[in-house]
Amino acid sequence: MLTELDLSYIQQLCLIENKLNEIWQSGEVPPGVLISQFNSYCAFAGLSLVSRQKINANSAQNKTNKYERKKPMN
Repeated sequence: MLTELDLSYIQQLCLIENKLNEIWQSGEVPPGVLISQFNSYCAFAGLSLVSRQKINANSAQNKTNKYERKKPMN
């Protein structure tokens, strides 16, 4: 369920996207700060490619290195 804060966030995201589209349609290059802000808004909202990937953070920790040197036992 969306809250008022969520709607405000989505509104800001849409306004940034609209501004980017206006700049691109005028033939100019948008400022990097605006693109970066748009990307971070999308990532926070779960709309970026990375946020849609299923990444298991613990999988790297559970694997053992088969080339690791074993400590000699005394």
